[in-house]
Formats: sequence, C-alpha cells, structure tokens
Amino acid sequence: MSVGFSILAHRDLVRVAKLAATLAKSAGPVVLHVDAATPQVEFDRLRATLSAHENILFSPRVRAAWGEFSLVEAQIAAVQTLLARYPALGHICQLSGDSLPTRPLAEFVAFLDAHPDTDFIESVTAGAAHWIKGGLEHERFTLYFPFNWKKRRRLFDMSVALQRRFGVKRKLPEGMVAHIGAQWWVLRSATLRAILSDPRRAEYDAFFKRSWIPDESYFQTLARQHSQKIESRALCYARFDYEGKPVVLYDDHLAGLQNLDSYFARKIWAGADALYTHLLDQTRPALPRQPAQREAFLRHVATVERRRLEGRRGLMMQARHVGPRARYTRDTAVPYLVLQGLDSVFEDLQPWILDQTGQRAMGRIFHPKGALFENDQPVGPGGLTALSVVRDYRPAEFLRNFVWAQRDGLPIFAHDLSDNNKVARIIEADPNARILHVRSAWLLDMMRQPNPDPVALRDQAATALAREKQHLANVLRESSPARALILPLGHVLANPMNILGPVVQLVTHQPAPQTLQPPPMRMPEGLGQFITQLKNAGVNLTYSDDGLDLRSDAKRQRARLLA
Repeated sequence: MSVGFSILAHRDLVRVAKLAATLAKSAGPVVLHVDAATPQVEFDRLRATLSAHENILFSPRVRAAWGEFSLVEAQIAAVQTLLARYPALGHICQLSGDSLPTRPLAEFVAFLDAHPDTDFIESVTAGAAHWIKGGLEHERFTLYFPFNWKKRRRLFDMSVALQRRFGVKRKLPEGMVAHIGAQWWVLRSATLRAILSDPRRAEYDAFFKRSWIPDESYFQTLARQHSQKIESRALCYARFDYEGKPVVLYDDHLAGLQNLDSYFARKIWAGADALYTHLLDQTRPALPRQPAQREAFLRHVATVERRRLEGRRGLMMQARHVGPRARYTRDTAVPYLVLQGLDSVFEDLQPWILDQTGQRAMGRIFHPKGALFENDQPVGPGGLTALSVVRDYRPAEFLRNFVWAQRDGLPIFAHDLSDNNKVARIIEADPNARILHVRSAWLLDMMRQPNPDPVALRDQAATALAREKQHLANVLRESSPARALILPLGHVLANPMNILGPVVQLVTHQPAPQTLQPPPMRMPEGLGQFITQLKNAGVNLTYSDDGLDLRSDAKRQRARLLA
C-alpha cells in the first residue's frame, strides 16, 4: 500500500463518515481520531456507520485542546494505530475532518508513487519566513505556556507579559532548530517511525509540552532531523486570515479548488453540499488544472480577506469603526449629488427635483444650525439626527451614513461653502461626489442682506471669494477624484437648464426633456450694480488671474460628470 490517512475529527461526524468511506474505498486505509470531548453517542453512531469498512480504524481518544500538546498526542495515537495494522504503508496523510480531496484520489496516489522518498510538510525556520499571521513566533519555544489561550486568555497574556519582563528564555534541546508549518502533512512511514522511536523523544516531548501550538512545530521540527528528502509544502490547501483563523470554503469555491496545486483542501463548510457531492465523487474525470482559474481563485480569497480587514467602502457598523487600520476612512458607498449655489438661484428647488425625477433631495444637511432634512424633520434618512452638535462630532461619518441610507437611489443634498470647511475637503476627495456648482451664486445671497455695513460686506465678499477659489482649485486638480460641473452665475441665469439638465440626467439616466420647465428663479435685480459696488470697494471678482478660467472646461466637465 502506498498511502494511509489519519483524520482528526471532533464535529460534523456525518461529513467525516463520508470522507473516511471515500478515502478507504478509493485510496487506502484510514484511522480516525475523534476528540474525547465529542459526545459518546455521536462517536458510537460514527463507528456503526463505518463498521462495514474493514480498513477504517479508530485510535484511542484524547481530549484535544487547541494550542496544546494534546493535539500532537492525538496525531501520535492515530499514526501508531495505523502503522501497527499496516506496516507496509509508504506515506501517511494527515487531514482534518473538514477536509476534502480537490483532485481524484487516484491522481494523488499516483503522485506519491512517483515520489516514494519525499516527505511533504511545510517546514520553515521560526522567525525566518514570517509564516505566523497572528500571535507569537520565536517565543512559542522560549517561553512557558501554562494557561490555555482560548479558555484563560487574560492569564495567558499576563503570563507572557511577566516572562518577557523578567527575561525568561527556555533553551531548545541541543541540536534542534525550531521549524513551523501547517499541521496537515504527508510524511513517509519511515520518517514517522524514526520520529516516534527517537531515543531522545521523551526530551523532545517534554520540550514541546511547554510550547505553544506544538501541532504546528512538532513534526515540522523533528522531520528535519529524520527525513531523507523534504519538500516544504503542504498538499492540503488551507488559508488563514489576518487573525490566524482558517478561511472557510463554500460551494462557490468549487472551480478554484479543483485547479489548486494541492490535492486536498480545508476548511470546508459542513453545509457545502455541492462541494461534498462533487469532490467525493471518484468517477469524475481528472480534468487538467487551469492556472488562470487558480490565480483568479487566489485573488478572490485575498480580496475577501482584505475586505474583512478594511471594511466595505461606505459601510459603517458597530463592529467595524474607522480607526488607524482603516484604509477607506472617508469613502462613501455610492455616488451622490451635491448642489452648490442652486438654492441661491432657484426657489422651491427640492420639490421641483422630486416632481421631475421622483428622487427626494435634502437641503443643506451641514447647515451650521443643524441638518435641513426634508420638511425640516428632526430625524433624517437612516435615523440621522439634525442636531449640529452630533453631526459635527464626526462629519465624515455623518456623510457616509447619510449616503448609505439612500444607496438605492441617488442621494442629493445642498451644500454651501460656508457650512463646514471640513465637509468641503471630504467632498473634494471623494470619488463618489458629483458636484454641481454655480460660481459666484453667493453674490445673490449677499446682495439680499438688509442694510449691510459696507466694510463688513467687503470683508464678507472677500472671504466667500477666497473660499470658493480654493474649493474650485481643489476640485479641478488633475488628481481630484470628485466629478464636477462648474458654471458661472451668468450662464445659469441666461439658461437655467444648463445646470438643471444634469440634475435630471444624473437621477433618471435620461437626457432632460427640452420642454422641461425650471422652477421659479430668485430675480437678481440690481446684481450688476452690486458687483460694481464690490469692485469699487476693492474686491477682485475675476478668476482667470488665479488659473481658474473655466470658459473652455464646461464641456469636458459635463462629459466626465455624466460618464
């Protein structure tokens, strides 16, 4: 016989039974170690299910605890049971109960027959290859671990901290070089016998009993002392996330799994019926591996892991709050429309947008006195409060939540550059922002002020102009991800549809009808005289001197906005 299988199981024993039966029928003998913590009634049911298979054995049961030497003891018990019954085995393959063959088992057996002198075990020097994704590495072997990490986490951490403080450092057995790797290996029976019969085994076992997660280092280290030839790779695919937890595999991973370089994979979800049905079917043809599908699968898994770590753009929740590790600290979920200056030109703009598009539009949600939701409601979309003190505590998150709550449509709100300087910077850096800006619309609001003080008016105009110039410069930068259409006030007054047409088109995804009537305009009587007054007071209202001559940019801006 060329290969036998050792399976560590503790749950989902119905699935384990199907795996063991398939391996025993199509590849070689199987030994099952069922955790002593598994209820006896489930264990008895498993034995009864597999009783017809003479080449399926059961090893003495050990109560195995994660991170402790008991897992190694379970492996040793299983290997000894298998070797005692089948001494002529060439290799033994260590699997978990939630593993499945990704390739036909005949292909796996043929592969091992072609490599009779090779041990396949991931085995890298501790600290050299950064194999560990989370937790300790070198200190696995130099510190003592009297407490279980899962059950007594606080004591575990305190113990590690104290040992570090007092410089505790255990010595490795003489001649040993610590190695780390995946628990799932394929070792020659000769190598395993050499490990288990080593004259210094008692010394080695005593050392690893004080180590952390020895199932990832015991065989990985000792195989280096007894193997004639090691290929440092696992033939069972298993990926771990940034916390060191195994990635669970589902039915939609089928195509990718069959194209991996490995012959097995874990951790398979117990409910993945399609995976169990297809991968345990040994009548399926051995199709050639497709490297392109393998790479696509690996990229997909990496993307999912990154998404889990960084979060989804625009989505906020209690379990994933913006912090120093967040990549997308200001990004929103979907495109949204920002109307700047349109409220100064048109009356009843929000009702008009609702009538023409069916989309609700909000007022100035960042107004200094509080968010102006529809009909001045105190609570807006997504349960957001209109209170400025709450909103301004984290304006970026307020915007993100506002957009997320209306992600099924096109979120629309008005914004004035005097509302909140931080909000302007957020919008300018957001690729989802769609900005419609009426340049110099602030003049209309300013000229309507009753009996303004000339000096105060001049200073106010100068401040508004500087603020607008800065905003437009930021939006028009080549590197700015925001999309904008910026039109001079005169162009909008001459033809309101120049700015209203894009509003309709962005919402409906259809060009605005030529017969569309704009909402009533706020008549700018005396605008020319007011502009002259400001100029005479020393306010320079031109933009070309600052590199913001927008006369030739309107067509390009419109095309990019509507793309």
